[in-house]
Order: sequence, then structure tokens, then C-alpha cells
Amino acid sequence: MASEQVRIAESLGPPGRVSSLAKLSWAFALEAPKLPTLIILFVVFVAIFAPLLAPHNPEVSVKPVKVFAPPVYSGGSWDTPLGTDFQGGIF
Repeated sequence: MASEQVRIAESLGPPGRVSSLAKLSWAFALEAPKLPTLIILFVVFVAIFAPLLAPHNPEVSVKPVKVFAPPVYSGGSWDTPLGTDFQGGIF
């Protein structure tokens, strides 16, 4: 463990040398798996810009809700033999 810390400290060079740290970071980025990194970056991007990507309120219906009853109840129709759900979707 101590020898590993010494190697990292030696590779960074003297304090205040950003270029060595940048080189190490770039080398690590080149060795990192590409697809998982891209997926994680995409998820982070969507999380940050979610209000811009989906500006509507998710708890408000997009269209007016009209629930149709199945034909076994009064007012039911054979157009929706199983009725509809709370959003007006046909089963």
C-alpha cells in the first residue's frame, strides 16, 4: 500500500504540476471501458437536463380523461368491451 502511494506521488511529480495529473487522468480515460462510460454520461446528461427534455407535469393528464364502462354496466359500450383505465386507455 505504501509503495503504491509512493509510485503515485512520484508519477505526479513536484507539487503544483498539473500537467502530470492531467496526463494521468487522460491515460486513465483512455483505458476506461468506453460503452459503460458513455451510458453513465448519457444518464447524467438526461438527469441534469430533465426539465428541458420533458417540461410537462407528469401528474397532470395530457388529454381530458373520459372513462368508458364495459358493456355489462349501464352506459357501457361494445367499442370498449373491457372498459378503459383512469387515463382513458383501452385494455
